[in-house]
Amino acid sequence: MTIAELCDHFIQRELTKDNTWRGYSTKKAYRAYLKRWIMPHLGTALLSEVRTMGVESWLRRLPLAKSSCAKIRGLLSVVFNHACRYELFDRNPIRLVHQGTKRHGTPTVLTPAEIRVVAQRSGCA
Repeated sequence: MTIAELCDHFIQRELTKDNTWRGYSTKKAYRAYLKRWIMPHLGTALLSEVRTMGVESWLRRLPLAKSSCAKIRGLLSVVFNHACRYELFDRNPIRLVHQGTKRHGTPTVLTPAEIRVVAQRSGCA
């Protein structure tokens, strides 16, 4: 079984409208991450070919914020747990994938006066 086939199985059983275990927003986000990132990049891989370090390396190369990569990692883990529950696969290789969620730096916080200056310069005020 490939990752794409597993994702389709997960979508058909877990992300349907009548499944009330997950909220609408969660289902929508899961579908988006599956279709935009997971299936195009990992879809052809067989479940038995997925390696912890390979996924970790792939996540680090994605042009996304750490928090988005962490969400993709979390969803992959959910999908592999789904495979285990349905006896489609016997392990979850994502369980040991390390993925940080902290920002690279501290965000700059503007004062109300600074926000007004920025707004005036951009023609928004």
